[in-house]
Amino acid sequence: MEKNTFLVDTPGFSSLYLTDMKEEELRDYFPEFVMYEPQCRFQGCMHIHEPGCAVKKALSEGKISQQRYDNYLALYEELKEKGDTKTMYQLCPSILSADFNRLGEQIKILEKEGVEYLHIDVMDGDFVPSISFGMPVIKSIRKESKMFLMFILW
Repeated sequence: MEKNTFLVDTPGFSSLYLTDMKEEELRDYFPEFVMYEPQCRFQGCMHIHEPGCAVKKALSEGKISQQRYDNYLALYEELKEKGDTKTMYQLCPSILSADFNRLGEQIKILEKEGVEYLHIDVMDGDFVPSISFGMPVIKSIRKESKMFLMFILW
């Protein structure tokens, strides 16, 4: 898979979309920074290299999680790299939304339309009720389709 390719799940599983976000908007998604931002030396501080950054100070004092800050840095770098390059999204339709009376036909339609990935929710019966399908259905899909099967275990 190419570097600028994202697998897109069905709606409802993620609230952070980086498609049109600017680098300076990223800090809005880290609420633990908010209380320290007014104390930053520069207005519009990105909390990266600026001297007198209150967020970096809170980080060094253990008031902000290092893991959260590392996630912030990684997303910041991704946004910075994105620049003018086009980001490619790959749709991964969920098989749970299929009409099981026409499953084979619907999978063939997806293939014909160029879909490369099929999202398969596997429910174990412990974490969530097992209301999906079992291995026989998955085996039959594999025999009939060359699509990449993306398993999500519940």
